Amino acid sequence: DIAVGVIGGTTELDSVTVNSANTLTLSTVDTVDNGVDLTATTINLNGSLSTVNGTNGGAIALTGAVTTGGAISFVSDIGIAGAFSLTGSIDATAGTLTMDVGSGNDVILNNASNDFGTILVTSGNNVNLRDANGIILGASTISGNLTVQADAGTITDIGVVSVGGITTLTVVGANT
Repeated sequence: DIAVGVIGGTTELDSVTVNSANTLTLSTVDTVDNGVDLTATTINLNGSLSTVNGTNGGAIALTGAVTTGGAISFVSDIGIAGAFSLTGSIDATAGTLTMDVGSGNDVILNNASNDFGTILVTSGNNVNLRDANGIILGASTISGNLTVQADAGTITDIGVVSVGGITTLTVVGANT
């Protein structure tokens, strides 16, 4: 297991790569120039992951089951280098999940085990969200297509959701 406090802060870092065979607990990663790459069986996040302050932006790549301890933001720079990827599921029920990856980058969170509280996409291109239960979508600006699936609940919006492309909403099970 690896436990890490704040990485970066006011000091700009080139990149952050952490690999753990078991559990990685992380408070905050900020001001990373060339990206964040975290791999673990379980990744516990209790702050934010930000690459926006770097001069080159940078991708955020997470591999493992992600659990958030409260409100969390994923922020990456605008442009192709600011891509966001998650291989695994995310449990973000402890607070609001904010995705700000730039209007040219996709947000793909379509694992059947995902469980969101409220999710906001302040910038993103094509956005694909899937929740094992219901999902609450806050104010969002999506330049491409939006696909949302709730496997055992409802889809609720609590803010203006602006979509530049096609919106597809799917509610599965007894809630259809």
